[in-house]
Amino acid sequence: MAKTKTRRVNVFYVIMGIILAGVLIAGGITAAFVFSAIKEVLPALADLEPKPSQTSFVYDKDGRIWTELHATENRVLVEIETLPKHVREAILAAEDCRFYEHIGVDVRAILRAFTTNLFGDGDTVQGGSTITQQLAKKAFLTDTRSYKRKIQDATAAIMLERKYTKNEILEMYLNQVPFGRGAYGIEAGARTFFGKPASELTVPEAAMMAGLLKGPSYYDPTDRPDNALARRNTVLEQMAEYGYITLAECEEYKQAPINARSIEQDIVTSGGWYMDYVLKQLLSRYPAEEVYGGGLKIYTAYSPEDQEAAEKAIATVLDKEFPYEGTDSVQAASIVMDAKTGHLLAVVGGTGPSTPRDSPVRLSSR
Repeated sequence: MAKTKTRRVNVFYVIMGIILAGVLIAGGITAAFVFSAIKEVLPALADLEPKPSQTSFVYDKDGRIWTELHATENRVLVEIETLPKHVREAILAAEDCRFYEHIGVDVRAILRAFTTNLFGDGDTVQGGSTITQQLAKKAFLTDTRSYKRKIQDATAAIMLERKYTKNEILEMYLNQVPFGRGAYGIEAGARTFFGKPASELTVPEAAMMAGLLKGPSYYDPTDRPDNALARRNTVLEQMAEYGYITLAECEEYKQAPINARSIEQDIVTSGGWYMDYVLKQLLSRYPAEEVYGGGLKIYTAYSPEDQEAAEKAIATVLDKEFPYEGTDSVQAASIVMDAKTGHLLAVVGGTGPSTPRDSPVRLSSR
């Protein structure tokens, strides 16, 4: 009897030892995985200061913005103090309502997302990333979906929270995130979709902008107006839920139409020949990345009125058959200069398209 009891005790200890060893091994592997993920990302987080590209502006002779130069990212940096309170609240309602409460990682949001995804219908996948984590991913990391990347997101987010204030993080985020149509940051987004600065956005417009962050292409108001309207109204409801607006205001704002600009309204064709000349001069002096992403302010003598007159003169003087059959090398051009200063006011390089050639830039009217 005593031997049987001893055997049972020995078996118990053996099983417990195996379980403990398994836990220790699993813990060691997990710790090594976490350490590896953190070690891998530390060099990229050395200074923790996002350096986003910025759109360059070209001005005409009267100091008016003629057009913008940007390659893949159209971005205009803005200070958070210049943004209306409702713009910030719309973003928080849509992306991270507990932003001012967490330490960069919101455990409550992660658990809520895990529960929703585990017991949900499978059609909706909810994320638990905070605004700080999203900033970390967009500014320092990649969009790769993996457990290692999640650990790196969290590490970078906590480090950001230790270095910057909440408002500084929110400002960096608002200048970093994509809103669609090549617009990055709330300022470029507001100009692209509504033709005005973010400081002038109304509550419904701010809600639409915040809604775009979930899927810029899927909620584009030109391509998918129904999706954009539904998403905007959802953000308005979230703003009411979190106390940023009243329920009565929410219902009132939901009746407002979405008067967003179409993509076609964002393209400029006039003055393309002049812009060719400007780009040639710029690229001979500055690197392309600085021209298209350095936030330059470029002042020219370009005159929209003279440009229009020159183009109209050529179109009016030449008959419809020009260039004539058998004379493909014959063309017409015009240069308008200020006789007193020698400044170049307008250029017409031919009767064909006047959009800039051999350039990654997309000209946007403002």
